[in-house]
Amino acid sequence: MSTNNQLKTKIKRNLKELFSKHKKLIILFIGLSGFLIFSFLQHTQVLPQKAISILSDIKVPMKNEKIIFIIPHADDEALACSGLIQRSIKNNANVYIVLVTDNNNKNIKNKRYLEFFNSINLHKIDTKNVFMLNRPDKKISQIDQTILINDLSSILFSINPDFVIYPSVFDTHTDHRAIGQTTLELLKHYPKIRSYSYLIHYKYFPRPMKYLKNQFITPPLSLLSFNWEWQKFMLTSKERDLKCEAIFSYKSQLSYSILKKLLPSFCRLNELYINYDF
Repeated sequence: MSTNNQLKTKIKRNLKELFSKHKKLIILFIGLSGFLIFSFLQHTQVLPQKAISILSDIKVPMKNEKIIFIIPHADDEALACSGLIQRSIKNNANVYIVLVTDNNNKNIKNKRYLEFFNSINLHKIDTKNVFMLNRPDKKISQIDQTILINDLSSILFSINPDFVIYPSVFDTHTDHRAIGQTTLELLKHYPKIRSYSYLIHYKYFPRPMKYLKNQFITPPLSLLSFNWEWQKFMLTSKERDLKCEAIFSYKSQLSYSILKKLLPSFCRLNELYINYDF
């Protein structure tokens, strides 16, 4: 037997003995490595661009139907819902906005409100259809939730909407999550209302976090589930351009380094909504 063949045989034998001796440890290492890789991908990645085609389209309000957009802060209507707002108005639906907080966390309440009403005018929303609850910014989770329940119940009763759009319970911003949880529980008493939630604040979302108006926004892998359905709303170029204009009109928010990256990331070809009643 040649020296090379002897060496190969010896290496194979040594590897076999090593595997046999440390079989459980090696299997554990491989399994742990696989789990860590899967966990990393799950928490840092979103569905690929081409996956947008597998998401179904949301139902859009038609003539004389009523839709309420519940937003925690001024700018959320532009980031999450601008396209749907525009299409609803185009379809002659009745659009209502509920702004929950006073937007005064940085003591710039007046500036935020001015930007908000500029956005309302840009979207051609009737100002008489805007409800301002003036609850404390960044403290929604700390107030008695019956206050928020009473606020929203009163509006739902008076408007009797066909659609309600509200923040996701998965949102990492405490105001968004608290409002989302309260609204979701409240909507259980209104089974005839079609509802969708939207996501704005979430780790590694959107991806990539930059201004890419010719790309799609896709769901995080970590929030894919059989218990709810991610759905898309595709924007026309005109709707997308107005959405981008509305987003960039929030100068007060774009002055912060993190938000300077986050806000333009929602200027995309589509919007995303979560449907719990699919």
